[in-house]
Amino acid sequence: GYQMQMDEAPYGPGLCDLCPADSFCGGGEHKEACQPDSSSPKGSKYKTSCICNAGFYADAAGSCVECPVGSYCPGGLSQKKIACPVNSNTYGPGKTELSDCYCDPGFAGENPEQCSLCPSGFFCPGSGTVKKCPDNGHSGTGASLCECDLGYEYKHMDDTCFRCPANFYCPRQE
Repeated sequence: GYQMQMDEAPYGPGLCDLCPADSFCGGGEHKEACQPDSSSPKGSKYKTSCICNAGFYADAAGSCVECPVGSYCPGGLSQKKIACPVNSNTYGPGKTELSDCYCDPGFAGENPEQCSLCPSGFFCPGSGTVKKCPDNGHSGTGASLCECDLGYEYKHMDDTCFRCPANFYCPRQE
């Protein structure tokens, strides 16, 4: 990948420069930029030298597309999107590595490849976090929230179940 200089260079016109990064040079004066969200090393000759950046993958048409939610795209030679493991997801698009995946609500674990169902008596709000149900609260397996016992109301601010005020009806709540 070289490009011929046509301007006045220190040694005169007609010299060749190494094709700059993020472009490809097929020879002569012809230099083309890589498509958006892709890059190539210096000296690239062919369009195929332009590969999608991390956070992007090559679609069927060969365009670099932002990695969707639920996948990660390392970029580089693979140029593909990789789905997060079962029962895990990502916060937003454009993620680049497996560690960007987290366990879904209702599942426990810090490793997205080992998300397990949240145990009974606990709740798992997401990101693999496991919290014990508050006093006067309970949950079944796989819960993302606890349910308060009859006569108690859930307070979201601090994940507590407090007694329903006198003369009020408080149905079971999550």
